[in-house]
Parts: sequence; structure tokens; C-alpha cells
Amino acid sequence: MVLDSQRWKCVESVPPLLFSIEGLSAVRGRGGRAGWLTVAEGFVDAVRPRHLTLEDDVTLGYVLPPRVDLTPLLGSYVKLTLADEPVALGPRAQTLTITDEPGRTLLLARFGEAGQAHVLGRSRVRTALSQRPDGPIAFGTDRLQYVVQIGEHVRIREPGGEFVLSFLARTAYDYVAYVIVDRALWLSGRR
Repeated sequence: MVLDSQRWKCVESVPPLLFSIEGLSAVRGRGGRAGWLTVAEGFVDAVRPRHLTLEDDVTLGYVLPPRVDLTPLLGSYVKLTLADEPVALGPRAQTLTITDEPGRTLLLARFGEAGQAHVLGRSRVRTALSQRPDGPIAFGTDRLQYVVQIGEHVRIREPGGEFVLSFLARTAYDYVAYVIVDRALWLSGRR
């Protein structure tokens, strides 16, 4: 029996980040570059494994690293923003942002191309990917830059608070997976 090798395709494992926002009060519309933007806000009623519920109406489905703990958000008013970006090659890119009522970033999770700029506290942070295969990500503000290897994290002190950046993965499409989270949502003793 001869097998046709042309039918076999190499499938790359997707890093452990995936998000969805569902519910009647979630607003979904066209975002930048013909992607989708989904927004919802309200008080956090429940936090279960892989699900966060706002006022029994909106559910955030998520896959995040085990060191990120969203239970401190219970009872808090938050805004969820999910940007789904269309891509020509590779898996769909996503950026999830959770902010508090005044608009302070509590969590920012990204799976997609590096080279993004994000607002964190009063600073603008940028990411850049090393040109070496399986190389690190450069992450920083105008004042301070970090080089972070896959699987490592760094703590960032900004005027708006303390955050943790965790660099989770890099794919063959030069996508990156990283999470920037408020220190209060980071479990420091667990891997």
C-alpha cells in the first residue's frame, strides 16, 4: 500500500491562549483591518475554570497560563475588549484586554504577530521579536527594555502599578503568545 504524502500537512500546536466573549449585551462590530471587535462591561459575578461571567449575561471564555488568577476580579466592574484579526496565513490573531472602571489595564493577552504597541498605565509598551528561530521577545517602554525568553516572565513597575509579562510561546509563523497582567492577578508561587 502506498500513501500519498501530499495529503499530509504539518499542523503546529497553538499556544495556550484562546478567547471568546458571548452574551446578549456584548457588542460585536467591525474592527481595524477588517477584523472583529467585541466589547462588554459589567460586574464580575463568577470566575470558574476557563470562564468569567459578567452579571449573568456575558461570558468570557479563556485559556490562560495557570499562574494567571482572575478570582480577585469577583465583584469588580470591568470592561472586556477582544480584537480578532484576520490573517492571510496561520491561525487567527487575538488580543484580549480587561480594564477596570477607570480604564486601568488589568490584563492584556496577545496571540499574533509581534511588533504591537499597548498602553499600560501611563506608559506605551512595545514588543519586538528576535530574528533568531526560537529567540526571545524584546519588551519595553521608552525608559526600560527587557529581553524575555520563552517560558520566562518579568515584573514591570510603572507609575500606574506593577505588572507581570509572561512570554508563553513563539510559532513557526513568527506569532507570539504573551500575557501582561496586574500583579494582583499573578500567582507567584505556582508554575
